[in-house]
Amino acid sequence: MAMNKKEQKLVEDLQVIAALKWTDDVVEDIPVPEYSSGVVVGYTYNHYSQTVSESCSTSISHSTHSKSKTTSRNGIQMFSTKVKALRAMRYAVSLKAAKELRAIDILIEAENPDT
Repeated sequence: MAMNKKEQKLVEDLQVIAALKWTDDVVEDIPVPEYSSGVVVGYTYNHYSQTVSESCSTSISHSTHSKSKTTSRNGIQMFSTKVKALRAMRYAVSLKAAKELRAIDILIEAENPDT
């Protein structure tokens, strides 16, 4: 049976509340390649645009938008799977939101020191 609009809103509200769960940090598991390794492929994320990209790196250069051609200086660490990169991005966004919420809590505490 299909849900009515009120039920759909309730489900969406519950999903938003469930999204507040804390996420564990995920560390890059592909190190910067050694000098003789050639091009190594992995995944990186951009928490501003909230995207995950297939990326590549050598010991001296990298690209976060290509898996075969480097475009920027310096090698980088990457994630071995897209899921790991997505989880790391979720952690970064969660941490940013937690810091913003804490800053608001400090303002509330300053206005109401008896609590």
